[in-house]
Amino acid sequence: MSTKKKAAVEAPGTEQAAEQSESQPGMQSPLDATIAHGNAAMQAFVEEEQAVEEALAKEVEIPLEVNEGAADEDKEEAGPSNDVMLAVARSALIEEFKNVFLPSEAFQQTFEANREEGQSSVSWESVRAEIMADADAFGKGEYDDIFEDPEKVTFAGRIWGLYTEATIGRDGGVQKVYFELD
Repeated sequence: MSTKKKAAVEAPGTEQAAEQSESQPGMQSPLDATIAHGNAAMQAFVEEEQAVEEALAKEVEIPLEVNEGAADEDKEEAGPSNDVMLAVARSALIEEFKNVFLPSEAFQQTFEANREEGQSSVSWESVRAEIMADADAFGKGEYDDIFEDPEKVTFAGRIWGLYTEATIGRDGGVQKVYFELD
């Protein structure tokens, strides 16, 4: 067994094999060339990965309160803030008014009976702007209320002049939407 082959077998892909090949110019085998090419590619890959890791380490900051908050079980169980739940309530009010309340028989009987002759019936298109404005102001008004308990928050106010409630669970899910007809 030649020295060159023995070195390549003992340490394939290492600098030792490359040095042995270099000591005998013109005698580089295809295997040695492949190993040298593979080593160079691996070194380039490792250097690129290190550069990426260094860049990420410099750019990514982990806020201290995130780490501390993860250990605080009370904060984790608290769920979304009241502001987030109010936004959920507003969205639910719009959807409920448009898709459930407005087309309901109770709504139609109440408002169709009050409609003067010659007026068109109440449709989403005819009340949309008012409902959107009321929903945007919902929870901010002087007479709006918030009722809280450990499991839910109920926001109360007025939509289209009607007493309205939206109850949101502490998990952020909509539990109930209520429009009161007089």
